[in-house]
Amino acid sequence: MINTYLQRVFQDIKTIKIQGATNVAFATIKALERTAKESLTVTRTEFIKQIVDTGNSLANARPTEPMADNAVEFIIFHLNKNKSASVDE
Repeated sequence: MINTYLQRVFQDIKTIKIQGATNVAFATIKALERTAKESLTVTRTEFIKQIVDTGNSLANARPTEPMADNAVEFIIFHLNKNKSASVDE
């Protein structure tokens, strides 16, 4: 986790303040979107590692909600699929 926003989302998921599979997945996706927009990484490899680490952390906040894990896997799949895209894209 890189900032207080992500820490809060993680804590809200873990303590069931964010409830339901759809809401947990949506919060995870929004947190990853914010992470991507605020990322200071230079290389594509560093960027993907940051997204993977953050996504896995959030998905593991409540492992009984597989929809969040599926959302993270979907995002990572598409990041790896578009190998020619730059970090800015």
